[in-house]
Amino acid sequence: SPITNDNLRIAQKLLDYGEVRHIPVGYLETTIIDNSYIFRQTEDKDPPIIQIISPGNYTYGGSINLIFTLNEETTWTAYLLDNEANVTILGNTTISALSEGTHSIVVYSQDHSENIGVSNHVIFSIDTQPPIITILSPT
Repeated sequence: SPITNDNLRIAQKLLDYGEVRHIPVGYLETTIIDNSYIFRQTEDKDPPIIQIISPGNYTYGGSINLIFTLNEETTWTAYLLDNEANVTILGNTTISALSEGTHSIVVYSQDHSENIGVSNHVIFSIDTQPPIITILSPT
């Protein structure tokens, strides 16, 4: 929504009283001139940057912890596992009941300006079967 004069006056008062510590990118850009704050609306064209920390390209024994970082506040985040339906999440999560074999995962997130960011694809494996050990010697 557009920035109104009333919103600017409220923001100015909050800044004067030290109540504003962060103004999200894409909403207001501030400049200080003669101890006054000048506001102007900016357009956010950059999608969120998403980095998957875990899982990595490894073999896991069952469930995995999906851990990722975002460079900005977002309004929606989801993961896509094996090209199935998106699963909406609120943040880092544990994914259980994965089948044996190789899987792929990607995270999507949308910012306040409706830009959608996409993480890198991560390939990982699930192996819950214990190894079979055969002793050949001594007999």
